[in-house]
Amino acid sequence: MECLYTVSKRVGVVSHWDLDGLVAAALLVYGARKNNQSWDLRLSTPSRLARSISELAFPGTVLVVADLNPGPNLSPERLREILAKAETSYWFDHHQWPQRHLEELRGLPFLRLVLDSSKTSSELVYEHIKQECGIKLLEVHSRLLEIAVADDKNQGDQELLEEARKWRIVLRSLDWPSKYRVVELFAEGVEWTSWLGEVYESSSRKYARLLADIGKKVFLYRTRCGPLIAVVEANEVLHPSDVYDAVREKVEADVYVISYGRGFSLRSRDDEVDVLRVARSLGGGGHPRAAGARLTEKMSPERLARLVEEKLC
Repeated sequence: MECLYTVSKRVGVVSHWDLDGLVAAALLVYGARKNNQSWDLRLSTPSRLARSISELAFPGTVLVVADLNPGPNLSPERLREILAKAETSYWFDHHQWPQRHLEELRGLPFLRLVLDSSKTSSELVYEHIKQECGIKLLEVHSRLLEIAVADDKNQGDQELLEEARKWRIVLRSLDWPSKYRVVELFAEGVEWTSWLGEVYESSSRKYARLLADIGKKVFLYRTRCGPLIAVVEANEVLHPSDVYDAVREKVEADVYVISYGRGFSLRSRDDEVDVLRVARSLGGGGHPRAAGARLTEKMSPERLARLVEEKLC
């Protein structure tokens, strides 16, 4: 595949705001700087994806999307229309895409899809920049990549998992301008600063208290088709993987529903239950064992459990 930096002298990056997305964005910015190219960045969410792409898709720009996948509410026709405005688009993602989008978008002359659910998005970007573009990345970039993989997959050695949990606390405590600042630091080869340390120190105690309370009130619901659902209401500061780990230590269920008010995250205990199917039916996305969606209104734990049951059964 042709190196993305050879397509145009201007790069527009749209990436997710979690650690995987920030590391991917930082690598892309670093590559642009090494090639003396101008760049622009939008950190985004699945619900803002179309708007973010529209802001950067222009003639003379190579558009790069990382760690975001189109949900069922964004039609492939609309997405194709937006992407066609850029010179060429590259898309690096590890989420499972709706089949309709794959059928409509694969093979388009102006779109390069790099999709692999076995790797994180930052790994896909790292490999492209290193192998296809021949750019030598910094040692700190390899370290950040390891932490991002541990964070996204929620697995790895103890040191990496501790670093991942530290970043979860920090990133969910930062405002949007500060998240952009983190991308700049990563691109420059800076992994951690005293400023980030202060954010972590001021937020970690509150985070720990909220997490300690999370397993005290769990609503259990047995579905008519068998799986046991555990629903827990969580403060939006808490990362769903941390909530999932805390709850499953105390309650054994087949599906864990983490409610954040107007949105929820789903986790399945094993491969027997595909929670991605549930999330997609509600306009969301993700992975077969970890997915999520937004709601039009806040629901009680029982009502949310019944909604998941309806889609699951």
